[in-house]
Amino acid sequence: MESNYKKLTAKITKLEKSKKKKEEKIKELQNSLKEENKELKQLYGFKEAFEKTSNELDQYFINMEE
Repeated sequence: MESNYKKLTAKITKLEKSKKKKEEKIKELQNSLKEENKELKQLYGFKEAFEKTSNELDQYFINMEE
């Protein structure tokens, strides 16, 4: 009986440690994802501004040729 109790508590402790490690890893990945999303948002903003400027420049040169 005592042996089974020790096995049970050891298994619980092991699983709790494993769970905590996984939760920490998830938190780390979520933070990394948050940073990447922030960077992507900035880069898409740059891309959109670049495309708008490029289109305006193209239109400028088209108008210059007319």
